[in-house]
Amino acid sequence: MVAEHFFDKLVSRNAKAQLEPGLAESWSMLDDTTWEFKLRKGVKFSDGHEFTADDVVATLKRIPAVVNSPGSFSIYTRAIIGHEVVDPHTIRFKTASVYPLLPQDLNNVFIISKTMETAGTGDFNNGRAIVGTGPFRLQSFTPDDRVVMTRNDEYWGEKPDWRQVTYRFISNDGVRVAALLSGDVQLIDVVPPADTPRLRGTQGIAFAEIPSLRAIYLKIDTAHDVSPYLTGPNGEKLDRNPLRDLRVRQALSLGINRRPSWTASCRGPARPPAR
Repeated sequence: MVAEHFFDKLVSRNAKAQLEPGLAESWSMLDDTTWEFKLRKGVKFSDGHEFTADDVVATLKRIPAVVNSPGSFSIYTRAIIGHEVVDPHTIRFKTASVYPLLPQDLNNVFIISKTMETAGTGDFNNGRAIVGTGPFRLQSFTPDDRVVMTRNDEYWGEKPDWRQVTYRFISNDGVRVAALLSGDVQLIDVVPPADTPRLRGTQGIAFAEIPSLRAIYLKIDTAHDVSPYLTGPNGEKLDRNPLRDLRVRQALSLGINRRPSWTASCRGPARPPAR
């Protein structure tokens, strides 16, 4: 979420989740296994160097090379089996077979500077490698506390409304809501469902809601007669798997709230969060 402020992707999404140009102005299939991306000109990284196809290549090379990656981005680049830099602002990707989802996949990959191709995870965590083309630049980072960012006035796209933004990490639901109500923060996300009715009835608090693209699902173990994942109320091993009982699964189903939404709450008129 924080990286969105500092880095761009080749392909972006608008508020309706439709694909739109990002660092790539356009893309097309030249044949069944070749995609061509035309890159945006005049874009600069926060260290001053111009964005070119070499930065895209460096990004793709780094992804599978990250040591002990907790969540590799390779899932979004594994369809690419080769690439060709036609000129500084044109790059072609080869796939093993027809692969229409490449633009959607590349919507999930942040483009880093070629100067940071070999940077370790620690360099990104401490901020040294936060060299991007995004709408903000990193000013300071305090682990588990806050990120302070300043507007990138040379940003190629629409400039942010805010000159400086402080993004705070408040993991406790009660503290996060209290910070909003007291005016200590202007906006929160991950609004606790239990506090939603109270916040909706509070003067000066507005909500911004939109259906989410993310799907989180609960998978229950129905494969084992004795499940290795289940225990009794006191941690004891069960001699049978209750999830094999249709009635138990139906009871769990009845307890699920199926109304999906992304909710943010803020003081004053509702407006989208800073990018």
